[in-house]
Amino acid sequence: MQKKIKDMLIYAALCGHFMAEATQDLDLAITLDSVSNVDGGLAQSTETLINIDLIYANQFSEDIDGFIYVIADYGGDPSVNIGDAQVTDNIESADTTKIYEAWMRYKLNESYSFTFGLHDYNSKFYTIESSSSLINSSFGIGPDTSQVGPSIFSTTALGLISSFETSSNYWHLGIYDGVPGDPDDESGTHIKLGGNDGVFTGFEWGVLSSEKFLKLGFGAWYHTAKVISPIDGTAFDRNSGAYVIAESKMSKDASWFFQLGSAKPSKNIVDKYLGLGITFNGVYKRRDKLSVGLAHAKPTSKVLVLAKSESAIELTYQLPLNNGVILQPDIQYILNPGFSSDIDNAIVFTFRFIYQKAF
Repeated sequence: MQKKIKDMLIYAALCGHFMAEATQDLDLAITLDSVSNVDGGLAQSTETLINIDLIYANQFSEDIDGFIYVIADYGGDPSVNIGDAQVTDNIESADTTKIYEAWMRYKLNESYSFTFGLHDYNSKFYTIESSSSLINSSFGIGPDTSQVGPSIFSTTALGLISSFETSSNYWHLGIYDGVPGDPDDESGTHIKLGGNDGVFTGFEWGVLSSEKFLKLGFGAWYHTAKVISPIDGTAFDRNSGAYVIAESKMSKDASWFFQLGSAKPSKNIVDKYLGLGITFNGVYKRRDKLSVGLAHAKPTSKVLVLAKSESAIELTYQLPLNNGVILQPDIQYILNPGFSSDIDNAIVFTFRFIYQKAF
């Protein structure tokens, strides 16, 4: 049954090859990171990571479009030596090649749509454009939400998403399988609907302004998977959290962003999360970006009385060259890695190479 479902999703996304009237796009992105923990943490080391993205999108008609996204991730695990909880590098993953997303979307009209298939929750929820150049994982989605293992990188789950989007406001409602993939096998693509999986439900409502590049969103999630508490080792099947995100232009070439999230302290490691930062465009060249960000994760006091908040301060610079190449030096200072004052603050330098090509 699982294989049949998977084959149906793949077929649905690829069948546009046989539709002459369809609009198709194929994109390739290769990201290569060299991550060096030069001071502090658990151990000094240099790790190399590679992420390959192959994305195929097909506009079958005015009402229906499909999407398939294949990823390949290989390399080291920098956080093992850094000891941080928030994950310094956002492409750190188990070594695997898999179908990451495969979904179909039906548009009822210009505003309403329904999406079904393997879908990345973070592509619709808890997402901010102004923080996209930063490498620390928390700037993609806060650890208040990512800690429960929703349908995000690098393993997604079956989901049904309803969306309403206009130029001034939006809302998204998503219901996903509560346990993405197969927890016992991180390699390859798995669609496994277990009896204790429950569901992960997310809702976000927000306002938009294209003139001011303004986004203000309010979101909440509810998780019913049966899991073991990281706090006291007991089993539970009800978990929840909420968040606020915002971004806006400061000037023609500068924007700021803000993240604030919380989760139930009795059931989660991270109690509160605060993220904020600024991005400057056109600092040296027309398409370059200079970004600085702070990611601050506070653990619940029930984890450990002496636990300290972990903070990541990041400075990064993206320099686009010709032929789809982007060079990106990045430095992060991690305070209290792993929520521990016994681990020295870490200094992490990353050099990222990105190659992008549209076919």
